[in-house]
Amino acid sequence: MGEIFTAFDIGTYSLRAAVGRMDERNGLSVLAVAREEVQGVIDLKGVAHIERLVGLLQEMVDRVQRQSSIVIQQAWVGITHAHMRTERANAIITFPKGDHEVRWEDLLRLKDQAIHRPVPPGYCLIHAIPLWYRLDQRDQLSDPVGMSGIRLEGEYLLFYAPENYLNMLYRCFERVGLRVQGFLAAPLMAAQALLTPEEKNTGVGYVDIGANHTSVVLYHEGQIKRFAVLPLGGHLVTQDIREAIRRILPPQAEVLKQKLGMAYRPLLTQDQMVAIQPDPRRKDTIEVRHSLLVEVIQARLQEIIEFVAAEIYNANLLRDLHAGLYLAGGTAYMPGLRELVEYTTGLSAHIVSPGQLISNGIVEPFSGPDLANLAAILDQAPKLYELTLHIPPATPSNTPDAPNTSAEPPKKKRTKIFDKMLAYMERTIKLPNDLID
Repeated sequence: MGEIFTAFDIGTYSLRAAVGRMDERNGLSVLAVAREEVQGVIDLKGVAHIERLVGLLQEMVDRVQRQSSIVIQQAWVGITHAHMRTERANAIITFPKGDHEVRWEDLLRLKDQAIHRPVPPGYCLIHAIPLWYRLDQRDQLSDPVGMSGIRLEGEYLLFYAPENYLNMLYRCFERVGLRVQGFLAAPLMAAQALLTPEEKNTGVGYVDIGANHTSVVLYHEGQIKRFAVLPLGGHLVTQDIREAIRRILPPQAEVLKQKLGMAYRPLLTQDQMVAIQPDPRRKDTIEVRHSLLVEVIQARLQEIIEFVAAEIYNANLLRDLHAGLYLAGGTAYMPGLRELVEYTTGLSAHIVSPGQLISNGIVEPFSGPDLANLAAILDQAPKLYELTLHIPPATPSNTPDAPNTSAEPPKKKRTKIFDKMLAYMERTIKLPNDLID
């Protein structure tokens, strides 16, 4: 059957999981898909309720195992966190002979040198993405393997995630019997998989508007120019609707957003009054003008898009994203979002379709933009060992199974015979203990 890959996408609004494999034609086949809502379990700061998260993960593991008839033991875990950060790192290695042919092992040695640097306090390194290589006088190389030279230089983009958040997730997956193969920046995986090399060379942006986060990945000349996660998302739209219509509850505001929501006011051709039942236990209703609902939604989404435009401006790419912006996430379902993005940024906008990554198996759930991250993690899984650095966090030091991290090396166990010999030497030869050891 080929190697089996399991992927999890951990969001603040929902959990998603899938099991897939590469078929004989090197296409991705999805064997199982599951999703669960996680409201109140994961927030902007991290895991808020460990026991509930463990229970939800166990339900999802059981479900995908029943669907695929496969017992899964390990998984790649995609995350999106507002405190993720990046920094650039350079590395240089030299070879003893000028006709040295660069091998894959040389690139690994170069990457090891780039990542051996102080990690920001409270963070953990999860990715080291090569941006370019330079071999002697040949600059801006994407793959120097097979070339010959004496001096190899590279620049990497290092991705960091909060260590406490990773440790909590790591413990939760351990409790359901899964080993974490690596933590991945989910928006980065989606951008890598869904954007073509031509678009990355021309200039393109990937924008994922989720429930609590908006992720931005910008490319130009084939390189990642900017990566940012903004603490803004669709939940703010729901809150605004709740504030505008005082008598409804948050669940009703969410239903209104999904059923009647629209992101661009000019697309509303016919305005009408909408009847809402604030309390299901009562028969009284209130009426709201549809245009008011649309204006509330547009105001908030336009603010989010303006923050995205600010990221593009800070990266000096306002005139260089000729391939436009690709939109993903649950909010991308909103009618009129594409038109609003084009109106606000002046760039062409497109809604992603992750189904293009799936060859066969379960394809239908991946027709929408909300499963872009999950599909991309499965698609990238066979390449992750080559393209990225995955470092699962160490077991916390306060657990019984934590390794010994003290400065002193552990003492070797001594047998009873050795102890008797040691006592005899101390009495007869009068040597100090450290010298005897």
